[in-house]
Amino acid sequence: MARALLLRNERFPRTYRNACENSGKRGDAEDQRSYKLYPNPNTGEFTLSLTTDDRDVATMVVWIISGQQVHTQQINNDFNTVNLNVAEGLYLYRVTVNGTTQWTGKVSISSH
Repeated sequence: MARALLLRNERFPRTYRNACENSGKRGDAEDQRSYKLYPNPNTGEFTLSLTTDDRDVATMVVWIISGQQVHTQQINNDFNTVNLNVAEGLYLYRVTVNGTTQWTGKVSISSH
């Protein structure tokens, strides 16, 4: 309920926290990894901001709903520009750190 109230009160630029959101933080005190993907929706170019330990190896994989992989990119511990050369539509993504899935979500690509 509080999460829904926060969404209604956010102002642009938004950090989405729903199915199209692309933000997350691990809750463990030892594990302060976080990420933010924005804007969403976008035209195929977006930013993935990642906070991890400098020794971590992170990768982003994007695929279409049917399961075909369309993009893989190693992600740095900072701001990363991702360029998808794909058709409009809804895509799934997964961010792994050191081979373990940390976050998953959806990214919407549109022509506007």
